[in-house]
Amino acid sequence: MNTERIPIDLFIFQCLRIERVQSVIAGWRVDNKIIQSVLVKHFREMGIFFVIPNQVELILATVVHQLHNSVELTAMVKKAQAEEAARSRQRERESKIN
Repeated sequence: MNTERIPIDLFIFQCLRIERVQSVIAGWRVDNKIIQSVLVKHFREMGIFFVIPNQVELILATVVHQLHNSVELTAMVKKAQAEEAARSRQRERESKIN
Protein backbone atom coordinates (compact mmCIF):
# COMPACT_ATOMS: atom_id res chain seq x y z
CA MET A 1 0.00 0.00 0.00
CA ASN A 2 1.34 3.40 -0.95
CA THR A 3 1.71 5.59 2.12
CA GLU A 4 3.71 8.40 0.61
CA ARG A 5 2.23 11.78 -0.09
CA ILE A 6 1.90 12.87 -3.71
CA PRO A 7 2.71 16.43 -4.83
CA ILE A 8 -0.51 18.18 -5.83
CA ASP A 9 0.74 18.98 -9.35
CA LEU A 10 1.50 15.29 -10.01
CA PHE A 11 -1.84 14.25 -8.52
CA ILE A 12 -3.74 16.68 -10.74
CA PHE A 13 -1.75 15.47 -13.77
CA GLN A 14 -2.85 11.91 -12.97
CA CYS A 15 -6.44 12.98 -12.29
CA LEU A 16 -6.79 14.48 -15.75
CA ARG A 17 -6.32 11.00 -17.20
CA ILE A 18 -9.04 9.33 -15.10
CA GLU A 19 -12.19 8.43 -17.05
CA ARG A 20 -14.42 10.25 -14.55
CA VAL A 21 -12.51 13.49 -15.16
CA GLN A 22 -12.13 12.88 -18.89
CA SER A 23 -15.91 12.67 -19.23
CA VAL A 24 -16.19 16.18 -17.75
CA ILE A 25 -13.52 17.82 -19.92
CA ALA A 26 -14.29 15.99 -23.16
CA GLY A 27 -14.89 18.49 -25.94
CA TRP A 28 -13.58 21.45 -23.98
CA ARG A 29 -11.04 22.85 -26.49
CA VAL A 30 -8.84 23.93 -23.56
CA ASP A 31 -5.36 22.46 -23.24
CA ASN A 32 -4.91 20.03 -20.33
CA LYS A 33 -1.85 21.97 -19.19
CA ILE A 34 -4.00 25.06 -18.71
CA ILE A 35 -6.66 23.09 -16.84
CA GLN A 36 -3.94 21.54 -14.71
CA SER A 37 -2.39 24.90 -13.85
CA VAL A 38 -5.77 26.36 -12.81
CA LEU A 39 -6.51 23.37 -10.59
CA VAL A 40 -3.04 23.31 -9.03
CA LYS A 41 -3.29 27.04 -8.34
CA HIS A 42 -6.64 26.50 -6.62
CA PHE A 43 -5.29 23.80 -4.32
CA ARG A 44 -2.12 25.71 -3.52
CA GLU A 45 -4.20 28.77 -2.62
CA MET A 46 -6.10 26.50 -0.23
CA GLY A 47 -2.79 25.38 1.31
CA ILE A 48 -2.88 21.89 -0.20
CA PHE A 49 0.53 21.02 -1.59
CA PHE A 50 0.45 17.25 -1.19
CA VAL A 51 -2.18 14.50 -1.23
CA ILE A 52 -1.89 11.68 1.28
CA PRO A 53 -3.40 8.30 0.38
CA ASN A 54 -6.48 8.61 2.59
CA GLN A 55 -7.35 11.95 0.89
CA VAL A 56 -7.28 10.71 -2.70
CA GLU A 57 -11.05 10.25 -3.13
CA LEU A 58 -11.83 13.55 -1.40
CA ILE A 59 -9.37 15.52 -3.53
CA LEU A 60 -10.57 13.75 -6.69
CA ALA A 61 -14.15 14.73 -5.85
CA THR A 62 -12.94 18.29 -5.32
CA VAL A 63 -11.22 18.24 -8.71
CA VAL A 64 -14.47 17.19 -10.41
CA HIS A 65 -16.36 19.85 -8.46
CA GLN A 66 -13.85 22.51 -9.54
CA LEU A 67 -14.13 21.43 -13.17
CA HIS A 68 -17.87 22.00 -13.00
CA ASN A 69 -17.83 25.20 -10.96
CA SER A 70 -14.56 27.10 -11.44
CA VAL A 71 -15.30 30.58 -12.76
CA GLU A 72 -11.91 30.73 -14.45
CA LEU A 73 -12.30 27.38 -16.21
CA THR A 74 -15.90 28.11 -17.20
CA ALA A 75 -14.81 31.39 -18.78
CA MET A 76 -12.01 29.65 -20.69
CA VAL A 77 -14.34 26.94 -21.98
CA LYS A 78 -16.98 29.45 -23.09
CA LYS A 79 -14.34 31.56 -24.82
CA ALA A 80 -12.91 28.52 -26.63
CA GLN A 81 -16.39 27.42 -27.69
CA ALA A 82 -17.21 30.91 -28.97
CA GLU A 83 -13.97 31.01 -30.95
CA GLU A 84 -14.71 27.59 -32.43
CA ALA A 85 -18.23 28.70 -33.38
CA ALA A 86 -16.84 31.85 -35.02
CA ARG A 87 -14.34 29.79 -37.02
CA SER A 88 -17.12 27.45 -38.07
CA ARG A 89 -19.32 30.34 -39.25
CA GLN A 90 -16.37 31.81 -41.14
CA ARG A 91 -15.70 28.50 -42.90
CA GLU A 92 -19.39 28.23 -43.76
CA ARG A 93 -19.42 31.72 -45.32
CA GLU A 94 -16.25 30.99 -47.27
CA SER A 95 -17.66 27.73 -48.61
CA LYS A 96 -20.84 29.50 -49.78
CA ILE A 97 -18.78 32.10 -51.65
CA ASN A 98 -16.77 29.42 -53.46
